[in-house]
Amino acid sequence: MAAVKLSVTVESHVAEGARAAAAGSGESLSAYVTEAVSRRLRQDALRAAVQAFEDAHGPFSAEERRQARETADRLERAVSEAAAASVHADSGP
Repeated sequence: MAAVKLSVTVESHVAEGARAAAAGSGESLSAYVTEAVSRRLRQDALRAAVQAFEDAHGPFSAEERRQARETADRLERAVSEAAAASVHADSGP
């Protein structure tokens, strides 16, 4: 995919935090920002899909929302654990 250079303005504490986080994870600031914006775009798309579903079929019940939160939490933990295991394996002997 072709990269495009952008110029953006952010608050100084955001810039400092992003630089530190990128450096801490061994990636470029551009890669870090690309991942963050990509994640936000996916979240926005998911919210729009949920809204479209609810517009067509009615709102999710409290129980359905609770189950969805539990599933999302479980998946997030699994991804975090897998990432941690990968980092640990990469730093092996």
